[in-house]
Amino acid sequence: MSFFSERVAIFGDGDLSYSENLLKEDSNILLTSTVYLSFAELVQTYGKGIEERICLLESSGVRVLLGVDVTDLPEVILHDSFDRIIFNFPHSGGKSKINTNRKLLKGMFKSFAPISRGEVHVALLPGQGGTPADGTKCRDLGNTWQVREAAAEAGFVLIRVEEFDTGCYNLTGYRGSQKGFKCQTGLRHIFTYRPQISKLLLREDSRLADFLVPDRVEDVTVRYTCKNEGMFSELFELHRACKSKRRRLDEQLDKAIMKEMGLENTKDIFYPTSYETRTLYPLEETHDVSLWCNSREDPPSIIPTVLETLGLNLHKLEKGEVYHDEENNRFSHNYRITYRNEWEALSRSQIKQLAHGELRDALQRNGFTLH
Repeated sequence: MSFFSERVAIFGDGDLSYSENLLKEDSNILLTSTVYLSFAELVQTYGKGIEERICLLESSGVRVLLGVDVTDLPEVILHDSFDRIIFNFPHSGGKSKINTNRKLLKGMFKSFAPISRGEVHVALLPGQGGTPADGTKCRDLGNTWQVREAAAEAGFVLIRVEEFDTGCYNLTGYRGSQKGFKCQTGLRHIFTYRPQISKLLLREDSRLADFLVPDRVEDVTVRYTCKNEGMFSELFELHRACKSKRRRLDEQLDKAIMKEMGLENTKDIFYPTSYETRTLYPLEETHDVSLWCNSREDPPSIIPTVLETLGLNLHKLEKGEVYHDEENNRFSHNYRITYRNEWEALSRSQIKQLAHGELRDALQRNGFTLH
């Protein structure tokens, strides 16, 4: 693995051996290495040799930070940004604590959001992540750490999964225990930061609408199709290009993005550099919606309303049965909506908000009666 001259941050590096070996492999990287334990705890756990390793790393230009909780990063890290962030085999400690490890992953990704400008690499053992990449080690989703779900909550998407390279990794057990673990079959999950900005852009700026076109087929299944694979690179460049003019439309868009991402200043707005790679194993859920109408025919505004409200989060809209309420002379139209975003982060909580909040509100504003 080569990181060229990029800024790299390693979290939870135990005895700092991974940092040392990575630096030997590529001395040009600008490396920040963090450890959860304090100096006294490191010496107690790994012996006095750890002090020599710290001095060696620091003399090589590595910034070593001790006592760092990845879920609550210190200001010195929050004021920085990194091209690669690495956390090998995160663990909350103990055995069979799936919920605490899920909580660790959620807090970790939330911390990484403001400092990541490239990729986040998370190594897990097969079966822990809860993705199809686990192969023969796949478990029921409820028995995994659900790494995709944790990442999506913080705006990250999975783009690649690779075999873990043990070349730089010291097979030491949790916090220095002599019993190691079999990480030779580990998987490196690679994420990038892609929060839901396109929906804001498309909603606020009509100039960008042409990047997406609805594709309708005879069975009333509707999907979004993209005009080109690199559309988001162009989309964000288009918005950036006109920022110097500070047109009113762009100011409104900035405010919308700031509100969505919890930012305090326009200079903090993050624009992904490229959306050319689709999300790997995006989350998917289906929800049904039923409407009362006066006609058996499909209401003409249903498709535009759904498309406008869900944006790229709409994977499929399927028409179900139509039932006639003869007593009240009205018709029940039933639709099945598949939520799935192949470009940006879409979490389960966001799907719930879209299905039971935003879409229902939009349909009611357009005169539909839901049941």
